[in-house]
Amino acid sequence: MNHILKKLIAALLTLLATTFVVFLVMELLPYDAISQRVYAFGPNRQAILDALRADLGLDLPLYQRYLNWLGDLLTGNLGISIHSKRPVTEIVVVPIARTLLLNGTSFILAVLLSVPIAIFCATRRSKWADYFSMILTSTAASIPAYIIGILLIYNFSRHISWLPISGMRTTLYIVRGYENALQEWLDVLRHMIQPVFAMTIVMLGTFVPYIRGALLEVLGQDYMRTAKAKGLTGTSILFKHAFKNATLPLISLVAMLLPGLIMSNIFIEAVFRWPGVGMLLIDSLYNAEVFVVSAIVLFYTLLTLVGSTLADIVSHRVDPRLKEEHKL
Repeated sequence: MNHILKKLIAALLTLLATTFVVFLVMELLPYDAISQRVYAFGPNRQAILDALRADLGLDLPLYQRYLNWLGDLLTGNLGISIHSKRPVTEIVVVPIARTLLLNGTSFILAVLLSVPIAIFCATRRSKWADYFSMILTSTAASIPAYIIGILLIYNFSRHISWLPISGMRTTLYIVRGYENALQEWLDVLRHMIQPVFAMTIVMLGTFVPYIRGALLEVLGQDYMRTAKAKGLTGTSILFKHAFKNATLPLISLVAMLLPGLIMSNIFIEAVFRWPGVGMLLIDSLYNAEVFVVSAIVLFYTLLTLVGSTLADIVSHRVDPRLKEEHKL
C-alpha cells in the first residue's frame, strides 16, 4: 500500500510540474492569441490589444495567471477559447472520444493478432517461419504509421477508389443526413479502415517481438522443463504455464506503450484528416489557442501517467517478487 501511495503522489507531482511547464512554454511564444487574431485595426490597434488582454486577464503577472489557471483547472474549468468563445472542455471532449475510438480499435486488434503470432513464433523458434515473422514485424515497427497511411491512400483511395480518402463521414451524408444509425456507423467504419490498419500494423511490430521474448524466457525456465519431463503436453505447458507467467510483461507493455502510441498517431490523424485530438492540436497551435493546447497536452500527460502508474501497480500486485522487494 505504501508503494502504491508513493506512486500516486509522484504522479500528481509530475502532473503539477507539467501544468507549469506547459503554461510557461505557451507564455514564452513570440505571439499570443490576441495578436494572432487582431492584426488590422489602424492607429488604435495597440489600445484595442491592451483592452482585450485586460479583459481576458492576460495583463496580470505570470505567477498570478498561472495560479488562476490552475485554480480553474482544479474545478474542471479549462478556460475559454479565444477564437470560438466556447469552453475548452466542450471543444476537446468530442475529439478525445474520436481519438480513443480510432486508437482503441487499433489497439484491440493489435493485441488479438499479436498474441497468436507471438505464440506461433515462440513455438517455432529458429525455424524459417519464426525468422520470416520476425522480419515482417521488424519491418512493420520501423516504418512510421503515417507512411503506411499514405501508401494506403495512394493505392486504395486514389487508384482503386474502394475506400474514402479522409475524414470521418462522407460529405454526401453530412449534407442530406443518414437514414438510420446503422448507415452512420457503417460510414464511420469505412473511414476507419485505413487509419486503423496502418496503426495496427505498427503496433504488431512492437507487440509481437516483446510477447515472443517473454514466452521464450518463460519456456526456458527450469520449472517448464520439469513440467515437460512429467509428461505434460506442449499445449498444456504453453497455455497453462508459459502464457500465464508471460502475461505480467504483457500487462506492463500494454500500460506503458499505449499512451505513447496514441501520441504518435497524431500524424495518422493529420494524414487522414481524422477529426480527433491530433487534428485539434495542430489547428490550435496554428491559431495560438493557448488553453486548448494546454488541455490537450495535459490529456496526453495524464494518459501517460495513468498508464505508467497502472503498469507499476498491476505488476506489483501480480508479481510476488516485487512485493517482497518493497517489504525489505
